[in-house]
Amino acid sequence: MQCTDEETVVLSWVMWPSKKAWDRGMKGLFEDPEVPAMEMPFDTSRLIYGGFEIILDE
Repeated sequence: MQCTDEETVVLSWVMWPSKKAWDRGMKGLFEDPEVPAMEMPFDTSRLIYGGFEIILDE
């Protein structure tokens, strides 16, 4: 990630209890009429996100 001296890289994550809960949460987020009007505190065009599947749980 290339950033300027004025920028800070932030890492965060959300652990959903199930895929069903994630689906419900994402659906609610994208259907919320207030979300598009919200001013984001960061440049969303530089947002990186992904999903993971547990392959080993000890």
